[in-house]
Amino acid sequence: MGRALETVLAHVARQTTRRAVLLALCLVSKRVQAGAAEWLYAEVEVSRTLRAFLRTITTNSTLAAHVRALSLTSAGLSVQTTKALASALHCLVNLRRLALPPLEHVLHGDDALGFAIAGLPKIQGLSFQRVGDHTQVLAHKLSGLRWLQLHFGLQSLGDLHVLHGCGHLLLTCCQTLEELNVHGFDLATFLETRPAARWSKVRSLTLLSTTNIDDTLVRAFPNVEKLVLRDLDLPADVLSDPQAWPRLRQLTISVPNLVDGEPPSPGGPGLRPLERFTVWNAPSMESEIVIEQLRYYDLSRLCALQFYSIQEPAPSLLRTILENCSSIRFLGIRFDSMKSGYADIMRAGESSSLEYLSIMLSNYVYRTPDPGTVEPLARHFPNLRIIDFIVMRSAAVQWRVSHTPEVSVTLVPDAETSAIEYWEMTSG
Repeated sequence: MGRALETVLAHVARQTTRRAVLLALCLVSKRVQAGAAEWLYAEVEVSRTLRAFLRTITTNSTLAAHVRALSLTSAGLSVQTTKALASALHCLVNLRRLALPPLEHVLHGDDALGFAIAGLPKIQGLSFQRVGDHTQVLAHKLSGLRWLQLHFGLQSLGDLHVLHGCGHLLLTCCQTLEELNVHGFDLATFLETRPAARWSKVRSLTLLSTTNIDDTLVRAFPNVEKLVLRDLDLPADVLSDPQAWPRLRQLTISVPNLVDGEPPSPGGPGLRPLERFTVWNAPSMESEIVIEQLRYYDLSRLCALQFYSIQEPAPSLLRTILENCSSIRFLGIRFDSMKSGYADIMRAGESSSLEYLSIMLSNYVYRTPDPGTVEPLARHFPNLRIIDFIVMRSAAVQWRVSHTPEVSVTLVPDAETSAIEYWEMTSG
């Protein structure tokens, strides 16, 4: 009976999105803790409790075996804790992803951590922060990764070549890499002397204030399906040309990347089809710019649109979005203030496909909205299932649309995370 109960609790843990509540239950029930342990320890983020975590995994092999992803980006390593980490990593036999904090001040030529990471039997992904010379040496010992994040300091700009560890690692992973996130070095210049280099398995590419987008970079990553661009100047012909990255269906851009120029003519090569589109990190952007951007793409298959506007969206804007995106299932809007009732704005449009509406507010005095406004809104959106209010650093209200709407309020410690990932998880 006890084992069956733990199995049921494990299933509940995998399905829930209320992690804080589950953690509270684990404090008062060993049965809940045993059933939820596999889910709770699958992804671990350590900040000030690194020593306690290392003691746990060295003394409890069962819990250590549950850990699949470990983030230490806020751990603040010292020379002593780095040595302890190197000694304890072998206990994480199923670790697949590891995110490290800046290491330059703690390595000092010590190879123990590099050898410990290289010795992890199932490691598939690594994240490096503020890469410098010592981290380059560590990276030279690694190979065969599927996920890689490289964030360089400004002193490293233009200083990436095959003799350095990260350049060597990037080339070593050309047959295995599926997801790449780079920030702080000129990837295009790195590729100029290696025109034949190809990362054909990369499906997700994130570039942050790092490089110019040109034909060399497009050829190096020919099968990208998800592209995230931040603080980059991007040629309009590359972004809107469906022949460049022909598999691209998910696009996230910020203001400096916004396409400049005219969309392709009706007799031209056609528009790039998109399924998910996000215009993000743009507090000074007028919301009408979103509509301008949509003219460059084929929206017949767009199912998710998310944008950030400093102003409250006008009813005409949302009406235009809903008229042009006939297959949209998710709509996410973030803005700095909200004066009108959200229902008054949304009733300006209609959509038979919209299922999930997410409204994120970054400067708003929180009060519980009236759930009675849900039912009239549901007449405009007959398939709307969830309305999600996210108030930055305050609380979230989620309504599951039905004849008797349910209202739940949960704390949101970090609402910067895109709501689109949660929508994809819940909608399947």
